[in-house]
Amino acid sequence: MHNSIREALEFMRSGATTANVVDAIEKVGEKNVRVILTELFGWMKRQQRFNHEKPLELRNEFAWCQNLATFLESKLGMNELFEITGNQLVYQAEVDQETRVLMRGLVTQGYQPTLRPMIV
Repeated sequence: MHNSIREALEFMRSGATTANVVDAIEKVGEKNVRVILTELFGWMKRQQRFNHEKPLELRNEFAWCQNLATFLESKLGMNELFEITGNQLVYQAEVDQETRVLMRGLVTQGYQPTLRPMIV
């Protein structure tokens, strides 16, 4: 279960791809995978920081939200961890609280995005 999180973290950190990450990229494109993971990891980090489990609100006007269902179905296996209900992303009911806490800890420690200067 945690392998998909670890693979995604490594991809975001170094650009390293596994067969599972490549499948996600082939399904929705590399840019969309990066945006989806940025949103997903940001949501998980907020949950960790504020100690809550509010769903991630999805807005169909954003391309990443439109591609999220396809991304979840990729071989990366995120559909074992998360599901879309209505216009929200939530944890699968089968993912117990201990696993959720562990995953949020992995993301909090492993995902440290850097700000890049804007080129004008």
